[in-house]
Amino acid sequence: MSDTGLLDISACEREPVHIPGRVQPHGVLLALSEPDMTILQASANAEALLHRAAVSLAGQPLDVLLDPEPVQRLREALLCKHVTVIPVRLFTVRVRGCPTLFDATAHCAGDVLILEMEPQPPPPSPGSAHHRHNARARLPDPLRRDGALCR
Repeated sequence: MSDTGLLDISACEREPVHIPGRVQPHGVLLALSEPDMTILQASANAEALLHRAAVSLAGQPLDVLLDPEPVQRLREALLCKHVTVIPVRLFTVRVRGCPTLFDATAHCAGDVLILEMEPQPPPPSPGSAHHRHNARARLPDPLRRDGALCR
């Protein structure tokens, strides 16, 4: 905050997220041509996350990575104008030959479709505190307002 009580956002300009050529290391970025969904470029970490070298993906159709159903859903989102310059989370997807599920987000940059995929975190292990909390949350509440379990 500044002396006037207004929020000073000038520090945001120094954040590395806006620097071209950089992708957050936990996700993969694919640049695709429209409407044929050909991969124009993949981020350097594609090999670590997708088990395919970025250079080998260039020029390939998106369906070398994804099943036809999510590729079709992406095409439909484009046709319906759901995907614009503002990133939109589309769906969860599995990459062929990769056990990890990814959250897919897309946006347009000129004539290029940007598809970002971030791995979903693994489910909590059965003995973890998070798992026990979720299990308790699924138990029926004996004090439900309708009294069904209180009789």
